[in-house]
Formats: sequence, structure tokens, C-alpha cells
Amino acid sequence: MVALSMADGYARLTRKPQCVIVHVDVGTQGLGAALHNASCGRAPVLIFAGLSPYTLEGEMRGSRTEYIHWIQDVPDQKQIVAQYCRYTAEIKTGKNIKQMVNRAVQFACSDPAGPVYLCGAREVMVRKILEHPGFFMNKRKICLPPRHRDA
Repeated sequence: MVALSMADGYARLTRKPQCVIVHVDVGTQGLGAALHNASCGRAPVLIFAGLSPYTLEGEMRGSRTEYIHWIQDVPDQKQIVAQYCRYTAEIKTGKNIKQMVNRAVQFACSDPAGPVYLCGAREVMVRKILEHPGFFMNKRKICLPPRHRDA
């Protein structure tokens, strides 16, 4: 809650999007009042949370290894915050993570601005992807109006 409150305040002052990372469903639920404030204040904040692994017996890197993975597995984690977010989505592969994050930031920064929520399972987060030239290079300033993008 403290991290989101700080991101909310900074985003409101600067209109620059901020990012907060929380731990699965429990971290998402802990955002409570801070998410309400960020939503009402139209703060451009990206919230990222992990999801419990979905493989059970080592079928993929990142499979369940601890009993807590069963306890933290909720049917639809995005719905915890959906009413307070402009956009919610689950990252299902690392191959389009750039596009997913860019899309979420576009929603966060577009009028009316507001929080967005992305989540992804451990298998997705630990999967190796091939980096290609320019993967993280996006020169387009997506949060600025078109007249300011080349400034």
C-alpha cells in the first residue's frame, strides 16, 4: 500500500507513469485503499503482480515447488482490482511482453488516466526469450500528446 501511495503521489505531480510490483493475490489485496485513491485521482500507475505457477510436477521451469502455491492460487486474480483499473490483463508469454506493457501504459496515460494491472505466472516470468534488436527500445513517447512526442 505504501509503494502504491508513493507512486500515486509522484504520478499525480509529474503525470509520468509509475510502476508498482506486488506479490500474487495477497499483495494485490493489500493495495486496497491506495488503489482506490489512485483510481479516483486518475494517476497513471502500472501495477504488476505474479500468479501462482500453473504446472504441478516440473513440466516447465517455474513449476509449483511449495505448498503455498496451492494456497495462493485464485480463480481470477485480475478481478480483485478490475473495478478500479482502466485495464487488466494476464501476460501469458514472454514473446509479447513489450506489446503488453506498452498497451497497459497507453491505457494508464490516456485520458482519463488511471491505474492498470498486469499479472503473470512464474513459468512465464522465468521462460527464456530470444532478444531481438530494439526489443526494449521504443522511441515513441506514448504518454505524451502527439504535438510533444518529438520534443
